[in-house]
Amino acid sequence: MRRRDVLRISALAGAAGALTLEPVVFAHAEQRADGDGGGEQTRTVRGHLPTGAPDFVYLPVEVPDGVREISVSYGYDKPQVPAGTQGNACDIGIFDERGIELGGR
Repeated sequence: MRRRDVLRISALAGAAGALTLEPVVFAHAEQRADGDGGGEQTRTVRGHLPTGAPDFVYLPVEVPDGVREISVSYGYDKPQVPAGTQGNACDIGIFDERGIELGGR
């Protein structure tokens, strides 16, 4: 996802408490005769969330059947924020098909 898209979506979300970005999609995992999946696939998402962006940003990732491992890494520069403005943090969580509500319901 391009930075411009993140900013546009952030502006549309306005004062909403959460923002959901376009999903990251992977091709179906291939099954080999030995039971291992196909080759490694990588997707990179870059963007910028300005001061005042929604508190939670969800980046859906569609994981195909047969995937045995997910690896996530990120870089985050904690910028200075204006006086009187709450700082922010960058945390990563993984949710399954049951959703993001407490208890997965």
